[in-house]
Amino acid sequence: MSKKDQDIEEWLLMDVPDDPESEDEYNLDDGDTDEQAQQEVIELSNFFLQSTCKTGENDEEPLITDNSDVIIFDFPEFDFSHQTEDVSLKTTNTPSSSRTLRPRVSNSNNLSNTSISGHVKPDNTQTPEHIDNNIIELAVNNTFDNTPDPVVVNRQWRKKNEITAALPDFEKSLGYNQVMFGDCKTATDIFLKLINPIIENILDQSNLYATQKNKNLNLHENELLSFFGINFCMGYHKLPSYKHYWKGAKDLNVPAISEVMTRDRFVEILSNIHVNNNENIPQNNKDKLFKLRPMIDSLNQIFLKSSSGTRELSVDESMIKFKGRSTLKQYNPMKPIKRGYKLWCIADQNGYIMKFSVYQGKNETLEKQFENTNLGERIVLQLTKPFWNESRLVFFDNYFTTIPLLEKLKTQHTLACGTIRQNRKGMPQNFKKDSEIPRGEFDYRFSTSGIGIFKWKDNKVVHIASNYHGNEKIFVDRTMKDGSRLSISCPNPIKDYNKYMGGVDHADRLRALYNVDRKSKKWWLRIFWGLLDITFVNAYVIYCEMFEKTDVFDFRRSVALGLMTARNTPSRKSISLKRSAPQTPSNRRKKTLSNSKDVRLGNRGIHWPSFGIKRGRCELCSVRGVESRPLSSCNHCRVFLCCNERKNCFVEYHQVDIE
Repeated sequence: MSKKDQDIEEWLLMDVPDDPESEDEYNLDDGDTDEQAQQEVIELSNFFLQSTCKTGENDEEPLITDNSDVIIFDFPEFDFSHQTEDVSLKTTNTPSSSRTLRPRVSNSNNLSNTSISGHVKPDNTQTPEHIDNNIIELAVNNTFDNTPDPVVVNRQWRKKNEITAALPDFEKSLGYNQVMFGDCKTATDIFLKLINPIIENILDQSNLYATQKNKNLNLHENELLSFFGINFCMGYHKLPSYKHYWKGAKDLNVPAISEVMTRDRFVEILSNIHVNNNENIPQNNKDKLFKLRPMIDSLNQIFLKSSSGTRELSVDESMIKFKGRSTLKQYNPMKPIKRGYKLWCIADQNGYIMKFSVYQGKNETLEKQFENTNLGERIVLQLTKPFWNESRLVFFDNYFTTIPLLEKLKTQHTLACGTIRQNRKGMPQNFKKDSEIPRGEFDYRFSTSGIGIFKWKDNKVVHIASNYHGNEKIFVDRTMKDGSRLSISCPNPIKDYNKYMGGVDHADRLRALYNVDRKSKKWWLRIFWGLLDITFVNAYVIYCEMFEKTDVFDFRRSVALGLMTARNTPSRKSISLKRSAPQTPSNRRKKTLSNSKDVRLGNRGIHWPSFGIKRGRCELCSVRGVESRPLSSCNHCRVFLCCNERKNCFVEYHQVDIE
């Protein structure tokens, strides 16, 4: 028997229902068909229509004589009329010209009993209650990663008795990059490690943009960092307008800001800040984020390099508030931020954003990279691609989850789980009815490719899909209206989904606290400040892993003060007593130091002792419960410190081990 005859025999052995009207379970998915698959279907149809089979010793008759012996498949995006001139393919009974044929082995009057029995072997081992067929494709040439997948002909859903899934070993080291952050001692040091790759580009492009407008900006690195620090300070110290921070009124003026930079200089930097050269925009530009592209690409690279996160990752959407006019603006009434820019993010369980993508509508580059996929599938494949073949656990909601996506991730050794919509293509159709499932019970089906679909009923019915879970039953607690606790059963994917899905939402909560809420007529500045806030959140997560967990307010304050005090090292001649005298601590002894580590340890070259005529309480001695009133102080930290032959609090104050 030739290979072609073997293929035909295997094809005929596929289960086909006797009812010719039952086309629902055999319609090919639109996203699962391509030109190669359709061409093979045409060749297969022509083979049956033109081939003959032996009914006797010398008698031969056509294997299929007319269209009454075929099952019709729809290909709505492809027209077969120009592929063949065979009269048997053109019939008035065919609802559409874009259809192909498959022989129906049961109730066929044109095939003899001999030919049927010679080609078909019925299998009655499975009842309709436990098996459901979904034809996927006859040939596949997926181009997810330019690697063709094996041919899948039939997706069968079965209800198996007991399936216990064991997670594969995970050998990759997790957490922050210890080599990269090994020398970091303060929150400002960690933040600077994350934004250093974009600082030089912002300096060059901002100075270039001012030059193109016939202005001289002359922006330097420390001045740009102070500018960022001022904006971070304005996030937790809010006033009606940025101009109020430089007002002379005591109830408005903020010396921490006004002493760092003048108002006019702040406005000058704000109006000339830039990321990319406008003159390099191509004529046929299709990248709507061209103005921010260097910043987006650099941050994505540094985020992946800085931390490997946790094993469990979640994919979800995030929003940057914007109410102006822009083609990128999205409206989602179900989100806390209803209008703004949409970001697709993948985050770990601590809220660290591993990778992000700003949604800009149609993306031809992404569509070419992941062909034959919908938007949700492309987003997940793009964000999870750096983590393929690492046995990561990825979770996403029903906007993204499809059965082909779970199958693709499984081939890339990526474990995935997510809620799924009931009307997704390829879903098994023989689940129990909602009314037949009591609360706490669930029904399930497993495909031949290892994908599990679970239908669980709590207060409402929930569908969830997974490519690595078994059908183990666990118990979760629910709070009733009277306050009592009720333990109900649920499938294991439900518990894992609720436990690991909130990474992006946690990052959004951290970003919403004291964020840079700056309005602008330039549409891209909202995204610019939003990305800086995301960088801040990632720095906060790394800091909590390296040191102790701290409050977001304290961390943001430390970073803001650390950036605002970033200055060039002065010469000895510039050190004088013209600055205002340091504030004397109150008579009550202090328990903590007034300056954070970011101020005390940053800018080592600008801390110098100065001597005046007015005495003040030594800050370090006050914390230790010792009475001391020296004349010496630190000209940068603005606090009194002992500096004489008996004790040197100045040196101890600027060391790392002082708490």
